[in-house]
Amino acid sequence: MYATPNSPLPACVKLRLIGVLDPDLLVAFRSAEREVGRAGRVIVLVDVCDLTVRNEADVAAIVEVIRRARAENRDVRLDRRTPAWRHAAVKHLSTVPVADEQLRSSVRRTIILAHSGATKSSTFGQ
Repeated sequence: MYATPNSPLPACVKLRLIGVLDPDLLVAFRSAEREVGRAGRVIVLVDVCDLTVRNEADVAAIVEVIRRARAENRDVRLDRRTPAWRHAAVKHLSTVPVADEQLRSSVRRTIILAHSGATKSSTFGQ
């Protein structure tokens, strides 16, 4: 839900995932999302532009974290700037509001979660 023109946007924190998605990075993402989401009136923007996923199961894992957070009334949104992630969002997160330029420009804090795997497969959608 977007703020009305007269009310300020809630604080926005970006969780930027970088590197190869593996179980450790997924656990770190879940933990960081919960911790930031507990802060109250905050929007968590998940940036996956630099995330390497190996297959659809990896995409589904990210989507499931976002879906669970929203089911628990936390405002978590996927920054879907790449075609592959836009497709994943339309397919799995159609009710989640879009992260627009206004929201991206309101980010007050960025938390970077990075992991470099021993082997690197192709990047999803590239």
